[in-house]
Formats: sequence, structure tokens, C-alpha cells
Amino acid sequence: MTNTPETLAAEFTARFDELIASLRVIGVNYVALLEPRFGRHEIGPFDHGDLTRMRDLSYMVLDSHEIANGAGVIFTPERIAVKEECIQWHVRGANGYEPYGFVFNENSPEYYDFLQLPWFSVPRDEGLPHLHGPYVDFLGVDEYTLTCSIPIEIGGRFAGVAASDLNFAKFEQVFLELARGIDEHVALVNLDGRIVCTTSSRFLPGEKVDKSIEHRVIDLEASFPTLRVVASPK
Repeated sequence: MTNTPETLAAEFTARFDELIASLRVIGVNYVALLEPRFGRHEIGPFDHGDLTRMRDLSYMVLDSHEIANGAGVIFTPERIAVKEECIQWHVRGANGYEPYGFVFNENSPEYYDFLQLPWFSVPRDEGLPHLHGPYVDFLGVDEYTLTCSIPIEIGGRFAGVAASDLNFAKFEQVFLELARGIDEHVALVNLDGRIVCTTSSRFLPGEKVDKSIEHRVIDLEASFPTLRVVASPK
């Protein structure tokens, strides 16, 4: 089968839809776990069984998606009883999966103020899944990252997001492998029109596509807006 920009777009569409499906599994399980006890009210504190179940759901995403660096749920502070339980997040560590420690002291320069970050604010304000990045997560894992997130409602009210961080280096490697053999210059661009990954110096990462270059755009037909493939004749 000939590899084309269209087959590249189809492959990434499938991968994003699989990731969203995993995040929806997290969301459904959190609702089933917490809604009967807390409803529309303050959520928590969590017991050992809650934390174990939440951990296992993060592990499920990391097991299923090799380019995922971290996964879990970030609650909105206004719904959570214990602020230190606001982020239920696990990452790949040197010895397997491990919880990631965030700083919750608002007076600390390392305080993780996530409320206005797009991966949190878009699902909260628009009720839609979102792909943010790539960006350097200075206050989180301090790596070049893409974050995919979906909203969670508990008791009919926004409670937080289920999310996963994608390791950008691995993401780019997957792109280059899937783009091998395409007889065109190709790139992935984000919804801001900036180039994310490319096979050619014709497209420079971080820049917008030069409109003077002959090219066509193929949308990823995923279940939510993600990226686009740009192709230009050689």
C-alpha cells in the first residue's frame, strides 16, 4: 500500500481517538466511583480504595499508549475537599509508574497554577476535549509536551479533567516513522497553524506554514479537533 499524506492523517486520527477513548474510560469510572457519595457537592477526602482505583486508571492509560508520559485526573479546586488530593497523576519513572508530586503552596514559586492553562480551561469553559501544545511544561514535568484532556462532570457539575501528557520526542519519532515513504514534503500543524513535526526544511517547527509555498491541508477526522497534515510537492 502506498503511503500518502492521507494515510498519515488517518493513522494519527485513529491514535487520537484511541487516546480519547481511554480518557473517557477514566471519566466514566471516576463518575461511578465518586458521584454516588458526593453528588453535586464537595468531593473527598479519598480513602485508600479510591486512591488505588484512581492509580489503576492512570496505569491503564500508560499501559495502552506508549507515548503517554503521564495520565490521570486534575480536579477543579472549588470541588475538592483536600487540596493535596486535587491532582491524581502518575508518570513513567525510572522504576516503573509513580505518582508525580506537585506543589500546592500558593506562595511557592513552584506552585502549579493550572486553572488558566488551555488543557484545563478549554474543557472547563467549553465542555469539549482539547489538545494543547507542544509546549514546555515548566511547572509540571518540565519537558516538551502535548497534553490531551477531556472534561469530567460529577453530579452534573464540572469536576475536573481526565488528561494525558504525550512525550513529544516519542510523538515526533512516531510521526517520522509513519511518514516514511511519502513522496511529498509533509508536516503536522496544530490548530494555531504552527508546525509541530516535519520531514522537510521547507517547513520549520514552531513557524507557520509559508502561504507562498504550494501546499494542501488534510484535517485529522478525529472525534475532536487535534492537528492537521500539510503536504507540499517535492
